[in-house]
Amino acid sequence: MARDASQVATTVLDLLGGEANIQQLTHCATRLRVVTKDDNKVNSEALGETEGVHGYFFKNGQHQVILGTGFVSKVFNVMNGEADVEPQQEAAQKENLSTFKSVTRTFSDIFVAIIPALVATGLLMGLRGLIVNGFGVELSPQLMTISQVLTDTAFIFIPVLVTWSAMRVFGGNPVLGIVLGLMLVAPQLANKWDVAFGNAEA
Repeated sequence: MARDASQVATTVLDLLGGEANIQQLTHCATRLRVVTKDDNKVNSEALGETEGVHGYFFKNGQHQVILGTGFVSKVFNVMNGEADVEPQQEAAQKENLSTFKSVTRTFSDIFVAIIPALVATGLLMGLRGLIVNGFGVELSPQLMTISQVLTDTAFIFIPVLVTWSAMRVFGGNPVLGIVLGLMLVAPQLANKWDVAFGNAEA
């Protein structure tokens, strides 16, 4: 049976203490991430048992509701329209979170968005290794080139992914983040392997 995003969003919002209790509302690939003004108003037990919700936990000052890929964005859009969400209030968050938790949550928000790309790339890399080394299949130069494009691109351009995600988390322009990341991998700069092994020319 298909889940109703509107119904789930209304139920989750009520269990989080209502729209007046929402301070910050974001989401990652599978989870709704909510910072509330008063954590005592959240019905954590009922959230985990709500129909359409795959799970719930509280970590680093965030209430994280597991909804699943695709569905989480639908619920987020409904809640974002219903809840009177205030802009991120840095001062209030610092009162409720320690510096360590705040830094940890920020890094988590940045890297969670790029994990799917790295996981998919790693799986393709493992599949190629299994075919070539496990089964002894010799790939043609053309297939090897294609496989290298599929497995190496995300890791070569990981600075671009990180700066894009960081800009998104900190409220900047993601396009500017992409440009900054591309600067870090510009071909005019010394090769990272040459720098690592001390072979880069000054």
